[in-house]
Amino acid sequence: MIPALYDQQLLVNKSWAAEGISVLWRYPPVTALASIKKGRRQFYARQVRELDFAGSDDGKQHERFRFLEFPRLKRIAIDFCHPENGRKLWLGQYIQRNLEDFVFYGANPTEDILSLLESRCPRLRGILIDWAIHGLDTDRLFQFFNNCKSLMSIWLPSFMNYYISDQILTLLVARDGLVALELGKYITYDAIKQALEHIECPFKDIQHLTLHLQSKAVIPLAAAIQSVVRLELTIEDSEFNVLPMISSLNMLRILELRLPQEWDVPGADILALKKLKNLRILSIETWSSLTLTDQEFISLVKDLEHTLITDHYHTINMPQRSPGGSTPKLLTLSKLRVNSA
Repeated sequence: MIPALYDQQLLVNKSWAAEGISVLWRYPPVTALASIKKGRRQFYARQVRELDFAGSDDGKQHERFRFLEFPRLKRIAIDFCHPENGRKLWLGQYIQRNLEDFVFYGANPTEDILSLLESRCPRLRGILIDWAIHGLDTDRLFQFFNNCKSLMSIWLPSFMNYYISDQILTLLVARDGLVALELGKYITYDAIKQALEHIECPFKDIQHLTLHLQSKAVIPLAAAIQSVVRLELTIEDSEFNVLPMISSLNMLRILELRLPQEWDVPGADILALKKLKNLRILSIETWSSLTLTDQEFISLVKDLEHTLITDHYHTINMPQRSPGGSTPKLLTLSKLRVNSA
């Protein structure tokens, strides 16, 4: 059964039916395409711009789509899928010339995915891989990034930690045109310092950066990412205070910090972030307390009046004071404690 929205194409006037089908089938649910009879499925597959395989039920359709062509497909997202009864996971049908974004969470595909992306996708802009693909090694990953010059966004969360060598880190730091980067691997001070050492313009075009770091590593990093707009950091230790270092990043609009359990963050450190005049979203996650006096709290509210500060525990509504009127903004701090003076 075709979902109701896609059944509407059967009712349109023949004079614009083709255009209507093209619009309706640009972003179909996987189940909609699977519901089409086999003999007609290719006709609709040609219209698809984006496919998002979510969960095991969608994953069962890969084999059904194996011999289709998707000439207009620009984005494919594949949730973890482990075929039953020893069946193979075929993905090559999606990797075609117009593909721009490839998101993959596993499991092991039958084909050599990196080779297909490398040879078939000259317009590839973004890639996320979060699965240790069978047969992949550090040298092959380095070669792939070195060869795919069109990539602007690279996301390598925690399942790719084993493959991120110092050589790959240096390659990514030096890469021209890299706008967004996520590395789930824990990066030490020595590793980031070495990667930055001989590069004239590190992170030249970076705007969105997500890293897992030793606190000391923020010292050389902050000096290299002055153009960053969104920064997400997981800090592993409390040896160095990272907040004053981050306060030098004047272009920041979104800042998300995950701090270690033993870090008791004093109010003076939080107030260092008042220098970030462009900041619009601030999130500080910690099991420790963020302690502010009444005066510090008032100062923070005044200087971050345009900022949305998020947390898991509770919320405080803050007014945004501006010539155009008053718009409510949300301010929340992890385990916020306001001490009376």
